[in-house]
Amino acid sequence: MSFKTNLTILCFILISFIFTPLKAEYLDRKYTPGFNENFINDITLAKTIDTNLPRKYHVSFQKYFKIFPSKESDKTRERTRESMNFLINRFNIKKKSILSIGPGSADEEFWFGTIGNILTFFEIDESDIIEKYIKKDFNQLKSNSKNDELTIYLGDFTNSETPDIGKFDILYMSGFTPNEVRRHKIMSAYTKINQYPGQKILENIYGKSDPAWPAWEKPFHPSIEKGLKYLKEGGLFIYQMYYSAPDVDANPHYIQLTKMQLLDNGIIPIEFYGFKNGGGYLLIVGLKGTPDDALQYINKISNNPPLLKFHGRSGIDNTARLIYSLANLYSNTEEKPAL
Repeated sequence: MSFKTNLTILCFILISFIFTPLKAEYLDRKYTPGFNENFINDITLAKTIDTNLPRKYHVSFQKYFKIFPSKESDKTRERTRESMNFLINRFNIKKKSILSIGPGSADEEFWFGTIGNILTFFEIDESDIIEKYIKKDFNQLKSNSKNDELTIYLGDFTNSETPDIGKFDILYMSGFTPNEVRRHKIMSAYTKINQYPGQKILENIYGKSDPAWPAWEKPFHPSIEKGLKYLKEGGLFIYQMYYSAPDVDANPHYIQLTKMQLLDNGIIPIEFYGFKNGGGYLLIVGLKGTPDDALQYINKISNNPPLLKFHGRSGIDNTARLIYSLANLYSNTEEKPAL
């Protein structure tokens, strides 16, 4: 580069230091329960539900997935097989009751059902595809065995009048749309308000920086906290993010905020994963209970196969990287670690 070009770049860098709020200023802001509604409005789903109460259907798991899937769904389901098997084997997900909120076509959840887990879906079904299908073939879809039963609730889970649907061994959520969209909006808005003079020119030269996460915002949508109430004591919470989570290397406080929000809701963080090559995908696993319950659980799974991949739908290299492990905290200290 010429002297003139280097001088121009240096000027822009100096301007950025003057006008950009220091990151430490945001990290020093303390996390407080609740959302900062003045910063970003929570999203609402476009569909208006006629009734506040969901519609409930009991169908055969085998028949539902045999008749319903499209060719595209078949491909996606097969693409997720390997990563779902890693998840199942790592966390002993066998013969459990599982609630999945927002499963859509349930291509991942299908693999839970094939090994004896009893599934319950809570799905908004915005296009009425699932309900039309059930009503059309309801007689063919009836279950003749409790071991083959699939319970489906159709409605908006974000609605405050969700009824008591029981307690479950596992709460599984993979790309829950309200949470994914909310996170994307927060990151976009935060990036926009932190822009500085000359930023676009520098990004054209050096590449875009990873969007940050504000230290005063909770990672999870309120409806996820609501879903945690349906977990039994000792139950597992599994959340898979697929819509550009923050780069946790550049935003280590995001992991801390995630742990804090889980702990606020009685969930002990067990293991967090990201992709080896980055890409904004995270897998969060926690246990509802006490630290002693969590210690017993991590001892129980200590000899299980490692989780080598997750999120088979991603379309990129989904090799897993362990970001946080409660077991590692215990192994590195003689006393009970701070969670």
